[in-house]
Amino acid sequence: MTGEELKQSRRLLFMLFVAWGVGFIDVQAVNIASVPMRSELGLSTIQVGMAVSGYFLMYSLMTMSSGWFVNHLGVRRALAFIMVAWGLFSGLTGTITSLVALLAMRSLLGFTQGGLGGVTSVAIMELFPPEKRGRAKAFQASAGSVGVAVGILFCAAMTQWFGWRVMFGCFAVVGALLAFLFMTQYKTPHLEKRTVTVHKQLGLKQAVTNSNAMLLAFIQFGLGAFMWGLNAWLPSYWVESKGLDLLHMGMLSLIPWIVSFVFMNFISYILDVYFNGRERYALSAILVIGGLLLYAMLKVSSIAAGFALLTAVTVLMSIGSATVYMLSMKYMPSEMISSSTGLVLLGQQLGGVVAPPVMGALLVWFAGNYDAVFGFVILLVFLGALASLRFNSKKDSVALAQPVHSTPQR
Repeated sequence: MTGEELKQSRRLLFMLFVAWGVGFIDVQAVNIASVPMRSELGLSTIQVGMAVSGYFLMYSLMTMSSGWFVNHLGVRRALAFIMVAWGLFSGLTGTITSLVALLAMRSLLGFTQGGLGGVTSVAIMELFPPEKRGRAKAFQASAGSVGVAVGILFCAAMTQWFGWRVMFGCFAVVGALLAFLFMTQYKTPHLEKRTVTVHKQLGLKQAVTNSNAMLLAFIQFGLGAFMWGLNAWLPSYWVESKGLDLLHMGMLSLIPWIVSFVFMNFISYILDVYFNGRERYALSAILVIGGLLLYAMLKVSSIAAGFALLTAVTVLMSIGSATVYMLSMKYMPSEMISSSTGLVLLGQQLGGVVAPPVMGALLVWFAGNYDAVFGFVILLVFLGALASLRFNSKKDSVALAQPVHSTPQR
């Protein structure tokens, strides 16, 4: 790959970075809007947890659809379709008047967004040579931290100033704009000068029989419980238990995710270069330390100390999540890039499915005490640390798929 080709591939990677980030912005929308939404619609904490889980459940079911998207639509059109659907159902969330409508809109959104992870992984496989794919995927995954940070501030400010309905309406415009940009700007003429070997992507059956893929999915389940489960309730925790208003909570909540973005890319580079073949040991240590700091966060009474510890935990969990994606890109066979990424995402999203209603129920059963909620997440993180030690860092091989020689542009 020449310097000019690498430059163009990095520009397209940035577009994938943006697409990944906006999905995280929208997920924060329900978390931030949960307090005024519960008041206006008369919803309980368990019902809001059900709505959050509805998104992740449908997202989980569709994570394996990315292979179909790529095989039939190509990367560019698949990304444009996902962005249009994301904007449509996010915007319609602002029109709901009942729990049933909320469940329907969030479930439809999850259904249409589920293929994004696998599509972006196949795009990275096409854009970069094998030795650069791990870091490229880690960079793309770090967009989640930016998306959460921007999402918290944007959603908190819009909700407090204009109301949660207007906030959701803004996403319809963003989705349409992103779809237009992908259709008109995501072009790969620089790759047409060379032949790219693109393997037909295998499905779920092969992924679930691969022990490495299943281990990564389990680790991401625990990380998903933190990222989507605990963070779904942290806005309520800071507002209702610590007395912060929405805007100040949103501004303080920016800090962990901004710091995470910086450290994710730096540490991912260190792991990729200096821990090659030993990433699993670093991942296990990261998860153990993160779990211990999460426990410490629960016990401090100071808001400043709480956010400092939350920052450290978020950095560690984000690095852990990026490392899981890196392991998938580095050690899974090319034929399984889409399905293995989909399975890893499935694990993370199932964490988002299971954790919010479980945590909502724990809050009800323990009369609003958050000890059980934090303990649930810490247990899953520690189990993930044990699972990471069993990961096999030898490159897997699959001899089932026939390679198709083509350029990736469609």
